[in-house]
Amino acid sequence: MKMRKKTLMVATMLMLVVTGVYAQGINFVTDLSWAQIQEKARSEKKLILIDAYTTWCVPCREMSEKTFPVSEVGDAVNEKFVALKVQMDQTGKDSDQVKAWHATAKQLMDKYEVNAFPTILFLTPEGKLVHSLVGFADAPALITEVKKALARNGEYGQMISKFDKGGMDTAGMQELVKKARELKDRATMIRVSDAYIKQIKPADLLKKSNLLFAGSNLHSKGRYYELFKTKAKEINIIIAKNYAEQVLKNVIYREEIAPFDKAEKPDWDAIEKRVSSKHGRLGEEQAWGNRTVYYWQNKDWVNFGKYYKKYFDRVIPLERSGLHINNMSWPVFEHVTDSAILNTAIKAMAYNVDKFQRYDAPAIDTYANLLYKANLLYGAGKKEDALFWAELGVRLTDHDKGFEETLAKMKRGEKTW
Repeated sequence: MKMRKKTLMVATMLMLVVTGVYAQGINFVTDLSWAQIQEKARSEKKLILIDAYTTWCVPCREMSEKTFPVSEVGDAVNEKFVALKVQMDQTGKDSDQVKAWHATAKQLMDKYEVNAFPTILFLTPEGKLVHSLVGFADAPALITEVKKALARNGEYGQMISKFDKGGMDTAGMQELVKKARELKDRATMIRVSDAYIKQIKPADLLKKSNLLFAGSNLHSKGRYYELFKTKAKEINIIIAKNYAEQVLKNVIYREEIAPFDKAEKPDWDAIEKRVSSKHGRLGEEQAWGNRTVYYWQNKDWVNFGKYYKKYFDRVIPLERSGLHINNMSWPVFEHVTDSAILNTAIKAMAYNVDKFQRYDAPAIDTYANLLYKANLLYGAGKKEDALFWAELGVRLTDHDKGFEETLAKMKRGEKTW
């Protein structure tokens, strides 16, 4: 119980490091012409980063205020790029410096087809487009894009060029897909993996190595998608129990849920209805899991309990939870009093302790507390079991004070939540 709270403290500390401490950030050049920018980049052996923005663009202002000043972003950009901001619209309030760039801004916008804002362009000193980013990006996301741009200008870019020219064998394709995944360059990963998969002979489609490759790169338009849906049992026998279903659920989340679940208030009923109609029980299951996490994050304990029960009643008998059972079950103990939900959590934790965390003290502590709460509230006849597991937690932690206090409360018949 106490050990789990350390994780939250560490996460909070990391959040403060990322979001709370601004230092130098990106050094934007402000007093040079486009030709001088190119010459500066050439002489310093750097690439060029352009923040293409407009005066009316709210996400542009947010990036300027929240992303560009972050010291880690500056560290990633300043050593390798000459950075500048270019206003792409024209207003009556433009300064002389902005007006001097009007013509160049129009040329850049036309040449690189900039039609959404903000757009970040990554260019060579000669003006070759290496990479681009459209839309708001926080500090970690922008740093990832910077790494992509640098990689595309180096060995990775040469690999892509070789692939585009048709000079890459299957081993090279596998390596390129691996690099693309590391750089989170999903477009290249899908393009190259699809080309690799097209070369697989029909007789080799169910070969273990090919299934693992396809599973790591699966998308709904690919050759293997229907195979994973129709041959799930065979694939699971070859790879592992529930492998096919988990791969399919990953695709459902990435393509059907992820574009919508980060909204301030996602329309979960519409999301669930859409994925359930397209993907049946597997889509429904994935939506329930994501709803559980969302309500947990937003401390909506009524809906959290409702969808926790739906999700774990489905997945525990199938032995394929995609959520961390202990992390999701502890809030049930803390915030839920419904007997049916508590019983679901007890079954989930019994499975978790038996299969995954048999000697994990925090997990055992969660299980003991759930048993005890159900017994105290509803006389469920589980006190002896609760005491057994609580005592085991004390021994596993070498008599941790917090664990001992919980055990003592149980023996006295007091609340532990």
